[in-house]
Amino acid sequence: MTLHNLISNMKFLFGFLFMCSINTYAIPVDTTESINKLMTDLYQRGQFNGSVIVAVKGKVIYTNGFGESNFETHEKFSPSTISCLASVSKQFTAMTIMMLAEKNRIKYDDPVSKYIPELSKYADGITIRHLLTHTSEIPDVGDLGVDHPGLTNDEVLKTLVKQNSLTFKPGTKYEYSNTGYILLSIIIERITGKSYKEFLSEKILFPLKMNNTFLYDGSRQLTNNIAMGYSQFNQKDGYTALTTGDGGMFSNVYDLLKWSEALYSEELVKQSTLDTAFTPAKVIEGKTTYGFGWNITGTGADKVVWHTGNTGGYRAFIERRLKDRITIIMLTNKGNSRRMEINDAIVNILNDKPYCQSCR
Repeated sequence: MTLHNLISNMKFLFGFLFMCSINTYAIPVDTTESINKLMTDLYQRGQFNGSVIVAVKGKVIYTNGFGESNFETHEKFSPSTISCLASVSKQFTAMTIMMLAEKNRIKYDDPVSKYIPELSKYADGITIRHLLTHTSEIPDVGDLGVDHPGLTNDEVLKTLVKQNSLTFKPGTKYEYSNTGYILLSIIIERITGKSYKEFLSEKILFPLKMNNTFLYDGSRQLTNNIAMGYSQFNQKDGYTALTTGDGGMFSNVYDLLKWSEALYSEELVKQSTLDTAFTPAKVIEGKTTYGFGWNITGTGADKVVWHTGNTGGYRAFIERRLKDRITIIMLTNKGNSRRMEINDAIVNILNDKPYCQSCR
């Protein structure tokens, strides 16, 4: 065994023993070892660089970090490393809207123009629900021709005001739109009189003690324990946008687990409210598997909710298997990790089934 492998194995052992001492779930040791072998193999093959956490019924059964959070300083990527969530941020935006709805400060079927009258012509017929479920037919930021470093919510709104009409009637079909979630962020600010960053912190991050989570708005440097994003060829590919609502959040796997666990309680909103969020939208053409900030697969007791994040070299993933209360979270800073396949492999290991050959 090489010195490098010995050190790596010792780090995993100490990390595992530490987690056992604070909050673990009784699960066969060989299951934990199998997950670690999978992740170690992927790291050694250059297919994973980041952190992962697996929890069952709120108890951590596995967590580890692989590779480096900064390829220049060689800072290690650990479960405590903060990384960009990209579109995983959308579920937080959706939650703030749901919290306002429970207080009767907004209704899902309110017209967007009620809160953004500048869009009364362009957004005719578009509701809050349409924005939440990506069924508004508003083009994505890239299709508006304004997707560039330093892009702001204000710039996106000014661009939309200049648009003439929608291509399709709202609710016609599912069409993923970051623009819609940017508008939700603007609406939250207009209702509350606070910045989205302030409202998010006050209502979610502070109550859940997500002390290593923040919304990036350009006011702080991405240094220290914050991962730098890289392309699959190890070139810097970090985060540059200044829009909020669609992305921009940074966190680590420990904080995201706090978030996931809060959704099993009524600490933030009622379970009946979450049931609405975890129900796919209805569209005129075809079908959609998207609710309020979450993708949804399965039905009834077998429902699974999940989301990916992708921007620059950053990748994020969270999946929650509601029946068994299994949560799997991954954060990476290199743009070549196959998160969906890795997740499926971990689920198979937990169920004592063979995991996919393409991940091995």
